[in-house]
Amino acid sequence: MSVLTGHLNRPHRISDLQFGLIDTLEGWSALEPCRDALLEATQGASVFQTYAYLRTWWECLGSGGELFIIVVMRNSTPIAIVPLQITRSKQLWSRIRTVSYIGQPSESDRPILLGAADELIADGVADYLMLLKDRWSSVVLFEQPLGSPLVTALRQRLLAARFFMAQIDGNECPYIDMKGTWADYLAGRSKSFRKSLRRRHAQLEGLGRLEFELTGGNGNDFALARFRSVEDRSWKRAQNLGIARSERHWKFHQRLAGCPGPAHWLRFGFLKLDGRDIAATMGLMWHRRFYSLHVVHDAAQAASPGVVLTALELERLFTEHDCEHYDFLGGFLTNKLSWATGSQHTTALFGDRPGLRSWLFHLVYFRLKPLLRRFLERTGHLDRVSQAIRKFRRWRKPPPVEA
Repeated sequence: MSVLTGHLNRPHRISDLQFGLIDTLEGWSALEPCRDALLEATQGASVFQTYAYLRTWWECLGSGGELFIIVVMRNSTPIAIVPLQITRSKQLWSRIRTVSYIGQPSESDRPILLGAADELIADGVADYLMLLKDRWSSVVLFEQPLGSPLVTALRQRLLAARFFMAQIDGNECPYIDMKGTWADYLAGRSKSFRKSLRRRHAQLEGLGRLEFELTGGNGNDFALARFRSVEDRSWKRAQNLGIARSERHWKFHQRLAGCPGPAHWLRFGFLKLDGRDIAATMGLMWHRRFYSLHVVHDAAQAASPGVVLTALELERLFTEHDCEHYDFLGGFLTNKLSWATGSQHTTALFGDRPGLRSWLFHLVYFRLKPLLRRFLERTGHLDRVSQAIRKFRRWRKPPPVEA
């Protein structure tokens, strides 16, 4: 008898595959052993799909959602899991029930179907998801792999059901292949990049005694507090970004620092000038892959200490040979691309039940907005308008109060 007996709702069979839905915490807990085994066997899986990470996220940041985990079984044995949720996302003048991956849109990078991902299973998951469309009105899958069988299958079903559908470019995710030595890596960078790095390092050394510290695994509470202290003095505080952009986000990172799995994976780097932290990094090391979550520096420092800190962190990782892949994740690209040896491109899928609101939403966001952006780019006003929008958002939602 399967360990999931009694936890699967809405059972459905397609050929020799059985499908079921887990929408309770008890069912999710029962799924943990199966999930971890499938995660280990999934190509492209990351630390953000581990049970420990997502369960922590759910308990701290997922209070407004409903679990919507699809399980695929063959002979009562789970062979694939799609860890989804239903949230009430804002769309124009109303909030609608939207299916997305747990942890999306900002805390789970490049989520994927766990386990076997062939076309037969992807087709079955897409059919099952459409069978459950009475539970949702919209589906949004961010940062999906190019050529994803699930995206392809779901796109076909959405079009056949006359849903409004859009597939657009997702985030670009730069990375460094950590082969060779630090000297080999630098030799592969441009001459101007190396010169700029030396100049910035020299500028900081001219201001006082420069020290680099890398820590992780133990004493994470203290390291996390140090990181937040630097973040509170950085530009991210003014932009309402980072680990303390809300009390719930701060609690989430505190819980990560104390969880048995994530606490062991967390790494912090600090750059000190005359004994004072002026820049800090935070990331997760999992299966010899480092995921760079945040880089912050004291806004009072004009010599870009974050760049120097990144170089020192990379040099240490190259030297210690315990990392094979340095992942910058998505987001702000200008600085990340200058370090990268490669980049992973993603796609995003949007599907909405037919209706006036959905029609207007797709018209505005997928037709008119791209046209407006291209116009602003051609006329040279894009940066000015973007800055105005950011100022308006900060005015509407000021930075959080310090804990």
